[in-house]
Amino acid sequence: MSGALYAAFLRNVNLGRPRSPTRAQLQEAFLAAGAERASSFLVNGTLVFAPAHGVRPRAVAARACEAMRAVCGLREPVFVRRL
Repeated sequence: MSGALYAAFLRNVNLGRPRSPTRAQLQEAFLAAGAERASSFLVNGTLVFAPAHGVRPRAVAARACEAMRAVCGLREPVFVRRL
């Protein structure tokens, strides 16, 4: 299990609103994209995640954004920072 935690900040997201994912969709997108853990704690699209061992955090975020684009039409950038 990776010990590093990262924060993902999605621009112009308000969970559950049109063209925004629900909290479950946001967390599931990151888990399916290679995160071992993902937890959204604000409705503005801020999420903390731990990438699986050997998986780059920015790659997880990029794949998660692609998944959310397909699910709800979200087309906003994501910024990733190590905590």
